[in-house]
Amino acid sequence: MPSGSEEDDINFGQTYQDLVRAEQTASELEARLDNLDDQLEALIRASNLPPELFSMDEETLKETLEAASAKKEKQEEAVQSSNNIKKDGTMSQANGTEGRQDS
Repeated sequence: MPSGSEEDDINFGQTYQDLVRAEQTASELEARLDNLDDQLEALIRASNLPPELFSMDEETLKETLEAASAKKEKQEEAVQSSNNIKKDGTMSQANGTEGRQDS
């Protein structure tokens, strides 16, 4: 049976080995996180999203995205309306009714 001193040496040795393994694991995790951070930054740059979106709280982000969506819908409606007007004008020209007033 090991004496108290030998038992302490064994516990210290095991503790040291555990510490070394934990440090290695922490270093590996840190390297993975750095890699993921680099990949995330690359994705953000590629997406052309404004960086301030990432610092907004959830409610402000939601409001900003809803406003942008509403603005886009209005623009699409304006384009559609413009296309309809052009289409109607073209059809009137084809029918020979443009500029003619019905009496």
